[in-house]
Amino acid sequence: MIHVATYKLQIADENGSPAELDIGGLERQIAEAFRKLGFQDVWMAEDLSLMLVERINGSDANLLNRNDVDALVSSMLTASGYADVAREYQAARGHAPFDEERREMKPWKNALDGILRKALPITETQLAKVSARCAKLLELEGMELASEKFLVSLAIHLLVNNSEGNAAERAPESKKTWQKCLSELSRQKLEQGILRPLPVSQIFPRARLAVKMSAIGDGQTDNWVSVFSVCHLLQELAPCMLEILTVWRRELAEKYPLQADSPSHVFFNDFTDYLGREPNMWRKRDRQEIRETVEGAMEELVMNKADFPIALSIK
Repeated sequence: MIHVATYKLQIADENGSPAELDIGGLERQIAEAFRKLGFQDVWMAEDLSLMLVERINGSDANLLNRNDVDALVSSMLTASGYADVAREYQAARGHAPFDEERREMKPWKNALDGILRKALPITETQLAKVSARCAKLLELEGMELASEKFLVSLAIHLLVNNSEGNAAERAPESKKTWQKCLSELSRQKLEQGILRPLPVSQIFPRARLAVKMSAIGDGQTDNWVSVFSVCHLLQELAPCMLEILTVWRRELAEKYPLQADSPSHVFFNDFTDYLGREPNMWRKRDRQEIRETVEGAMEELVMNKADFPIALSIK
């Protein structure tokens, strides 16, 4: 289980000591790079920032520094098909163009795992599988030297094309097939917009579910949120969240077997905005209590009952 209760992340400062990175600020920087190139719907910025937390918090490796983080962000953007956004992000951060840093040909045998671990938001299990397949292909071709860019591109190709038994050919054609397997209550929550499936990246696919906080509050007869009402409604929503993520993950695992053990994501994106609609209704202490209640309820009712990891974001 991965529990991301805040958007804070520990990295290494210039002296190698632990320091705090504001993931919310990083997300805004990524979103700005998207916007400068004309993208209006920047959901990918949030997706990438949470995958970054997932990648770093799930690693036993030494702490990354800020340059490492920037390189990882750029690699993830490039892998997702946004090389131009990666260049814009690198320029805004004062770095050289990312592609230019990775063209040098080097021996790959002792460096492959480290390059892929640093460049891609994948678990150690996924790393072992894709690294072994990359090594096999490189050896078959007799390649002793390869650039970092080529190695990462090869790994992405293997991840996307699911080269374990042509699983993509077995996957259901309809993107909404999994929703037909849900209970009536879960389908109702989706139709009402209380629970909303978010877009799936074909490169780093995750089951990502948004919870509309305003729907929880607006569903009350007096339009007022209390700790009690939040607990009551989350108890009703929790089985639906678990069912949706479980069924959705099953379909994604068939289509993307190398990504089968990746965490799922649950977002409360409008939490702060919703509680801020009536600034005189809740004191700061009340808002913090509601936030802690949501975190505790999600951990007890959803995350501890799931047999797969879940990353939680409350903003």
